[in-house]
Amino acid sequence: MSEFLNNDEQRREDLSALGVGLVKGEKGLALIDKYNEAIQSVIPEDVYYFVDQMVRAEKDMEVVKKAISKVLNILYKPLKRFTWDFTGNELLENLVLDNAAMDIRLKEFKEQVKRLNAFTEGSGNWQETKTRLRELLDNIFVFEKHYLIKENVLFPKLEEMLEDYRCMHVMWSIHDDFRKSIKKLSELLKQGQPEMDALNSEFGNLFFSVYPVIFREEMILFPVAGKIIKPEEWDVLFQLSLEIGFAFVNPEVKTRDSSTDTIKPLPQGTIDLKTGALSAEQLIGIFSTLPVDITFVDEHDEVRYFSDPKDRIFTRTKAIIGRKVQNCHPPESMHVVEEILTSFKSGEKEVESFWINIKGKFILIQYYAVRNETGKYLGTLEVSMDASWIRSLDGEKRLLG
Repeated sequence: MSEFLNNDEQRREDLSALGVGLVKGEKGLALIDKYNEAIQSVIPEDVYYFVDQMVRAEKDMEVVKKAISKVLNILYKPLKRFTWDFTGNELLENLVLDNAAMDIRLKEFKEQVKRLNAFTEGSGNWQETKTRLRELLDNIFVFEKHYLIKENVLFPKLEEMLEDYRCMHVMWSIHDDFRKSIKKLSELLKQGQPEMDALNSEFGNLFFSVYPVIFREEMILFPVAGKIIKPEEWDVLFQLSLEIGFAFVNPEVKTRDSSTDTIKPLPQGTIDLKTGALSAEQLIGIFSTLPVDITFVDEHDEVRYFSDPKDRIFTRTKAIIGRKVQNCHPPESMHVVEEILTSFKSGEKEVESFWINIKGKFILIQYYAVRNETGKYLGTLEVSMDASWIRSLDGEKRLLG
């Protein structure tokens, strides 16, 4: 498609001015009239550029998201003139199939919501519909895998290749809106007699967090990714995606040589650890056996290592190796990451701890400043663990059994 290959800098600047103008609260109709030529000739690549400019211009992600939604509503028809076929690209093809499967589930969800509003509260039909909604909600939450693949496989690769990558921060924030809606809906549906106004409102939030992202994926994110990522790299990304698993599709896994997408093994022999010497095999076994997630970020804020325990708490793939740690977190928590790193580098702090509740588990997350013998900062170690069982301990245990 020749239009996609054009690189009209003036068009991008005009679209950026449109976006930034909406962020600043300027009148939409006047902006549309002023930049109509750029609007009508927009191509997917342009969106990456002007959204990046909008994120740079406004730090409040909620303000940015609302403004971007307005811009993309304006650009909806011009972008829809493009047609994309992802057949043959296993990763993108399966993500699109996931979207189609999600659409089916959301349509049924919508119908069940209508039924719940129509029936008398507490009646047999009302209870049956409420039960079905809870079942559907559990199934819909599986779609989080779709977002995890983007956040841990596709985004890192695009960040590596694009200077204007902050549009993905916005998309990640909307992923989190989806997660928040699922949590709120789950809490409401657990109530004996949920408040229908609150339910209906949150149903709307769920729909409006999913469908705009599907459009942005299939009309913007995936086309640009398909263009700039080399054909030979897609197979590696697909294999990394299989480690997470797709939400609703189960693609056939072909036998392949995985030597090109794994981290090279350490040299044979042992490593002097001063208090002992271990082989690479032993070190891997130790870190994989520890009942904690370990991630190491070097002095340049780049991820260098993560452990691979049996029951991992937070998703990781090899795609994050070399990625800036700031880009491994949602936009809303970036300032926390920066504060931790700054305090560690300055020597103000040596450790920072957090604890959260996830799916009935009490998760302890701790960050440690890593230094050499002279006190030089080498990086930050993140250690996460399910501490639920620790909280339940009482008394003492000194004997086996």
